[in-house]
Amino acid sequence: MKDKETFSDSLRRALEEEGFAKEAREEIVEDYREMISEASLSKEEESAFIGELGSPREIAKKLAREMPKQTKDDHKLVALSPFLALIAFFLIGTISNVWHPTWLVFFITPISAIWTETRGLDRLKGLSVFVLIAGYVLLATYTGDWHPLWALLVLMVALNLYERGGRIRKAGALYTVAAVGGFLTLDYLLGIQFMHVLLFAPTLVLAVESGVFGVRFDIEGRSTTRQEKVVFSGLVVLMAAVYLLLGFMWTLWHPGWLVFLLVPLFALLYVQFILGEKLPLVAYSPFIATALFVIVGHAFDAYNLSWLFFLAIPVLGILTDKDDEEKEYS
Repeated sequence: MKDKETFSDSLRRALEEEGFAKEAREEIVEDYREMISEASLSKEEESAFIGELGSPREIAKKLAREMPKQTKDDHKLVALSPFLALIAFFLIGTISNVWHPTWLVFFITPISAIWTETRGLDRLKGLSVFVLIAGYVLLATYTGDWHPLWALLVLMVALNLYERGGRIRKAGALYTVAAVGGFLTLDYLLGIQFMHVLLFAPTLVLAVESGVFGVRFDIEGRSTTRQEKVVFSGLVVLMAAVYLLLGFMWTLWHPGWLVFLLVPLFALLYVQFILGEKLPLVAYSPFIATALFVIVGHAFDAYNLSWLFFLAIPVLGILTDKDDEEKEYS
């Protein structure tokens, strides 16, 4: 009789044999663990359900065949993307003297990585984050309508619900798209304020129940617990509430969206200080650099200079590598 732990260990080994990277292995294993847990079966039913999934080796081989074929040119493009983005940022900024929202060109790096490393719905889901954020910032910057255009970001939840499958979740995804349209229509055409935000109540309930806001801790040999998912789902909802409060009360739609960076920062702190996993300082640097870049750039209209904060990321990476080497050979 196979149980979830035995299946997970076998699948992890099979994925490693097929050449999957550690992060990809843990993500796939976690997906299957969630699938088994969400079925809410008895021990006997769980064993039968696992048997229907197929052998871990077959699953790993199938996933390996479905992996997008990456060429050397793809890897070169991803590696060059930060430099291309920096050149574009300076050229556009210097010629137009518009540094905000020109900084959105830095999205080229994660977008190029997602495009080359994923496919199908995973690619669409990954790209949607950056496309919707960029669309929101561009539209809101040039129209001044940070509210109610923030509702566009809720479309990320719709895509995640649809990807999780099941009739109720797919229906919830379609409802969410309609709710976004209804929310924007009511605000723009009828001038209804505040109360129409209740349109998103069913979406919020379904998203929390489905684990859309869950945070994974990719530590080998350990799966994210249900309690951790609930806590960090609650944290995402709390940050969304804080963002709306900042916007409605003090019109801080920008740069108030930076509060969402607290979610990955709290996750890193949790992994390091609660779970005891050693993390280098460079792990925190992208979020801190982004916050400083936007805050200083916005407060002093100095986006043309505040980009220098991003240099802290490679500098810390070099220093961290050096420290690790000294510890290894000491």
